[in-house]
Amino acid sequence: MYSKKQARELYEKGDLKEAYPAFCELTKRYPRNGLFLATLAFLEIEVNHNLSQAEKLLEEARAHNCPKAFFHRICGCLFSKRKMYSQAVKEYECCVAIEASLSNLCAFGEALSIIRDARARQVWEKVLEKKPTSCRAYFHLSQEILRCGDQAKALEMARKAESLEPSNPAVLFQIGRICHTTGQIQQAIEYYLKADKNDHQEKGYLYAAIADCYVLIGNKSESSKFMQKALRIEPENNYVQLILEKVGNLSTE
Repeated sequence: MYSKKQARELYEKGDLKEAYPAFCELTKRYPRNGLFLATLAFLEIEVNHNLSQAEKLLEEARAHNCPKAFFHRICGCLFSKRKMYSQAVKEYECCVAIEASLSNLCAFGEALSIIRDARARQVWEKVLEKKPTSCRAYFHLSQEILRCGDQAKALEMARKAESLEPSNPAVLFQIGRICHTTGQIQQAIEYYLKADKNDHQEKGYLYAAIADCYVLIGNKSESSKFMQKALRIEPENNYVQLILEKVGNLSTE
């Protein structure tokens, strides 16, 4: 039998798979505890990917006076998983208005960044005020600043993120992308390959970007090799198809 303290500790340290049975048990023992119900809803989302069950639990949590900030936070998470980002932003905005904690601001910032809302930059700056060593904030600020066209400042933010998490594949890819767009092709290749080594998830896009870099420096052999990799993984990706036009009509065999 899990105690409230044990369940909370599992949840707070991020051991969600272990926290799930603990909160299942707690909600049976305390079926009118809105906080426990909302926490279980979050675990249904993250552990079981059961969005329908999460929605039902949130309805129960609302009926049993779940703390409002936490309720809006989990609603935002549910909408994000359903790719209903505008609704997610509204929920996170309500959450932050009640409790502007670091984790709530980060969730709000992520949602704003996804829909390219200009407010994202301000939110990530607030995150840095609370936590000056946030790699996540520097990374997102780099993305937001790059969208505004300030490549030098974007690279500065990405370098700060790298100094905090040198093996973060998203950060390494971001530096590669900025170097790529500013004509620093050898550095771009170096960072793209580092991102690949550290298991960057968007492999098709990554390999197409590397192929493009090799096109730009005239290395047709390496360009062809990485283009083939990109086509095997994401043949229908728009960026992959765009780079394919540069490289030439290659076989996917």
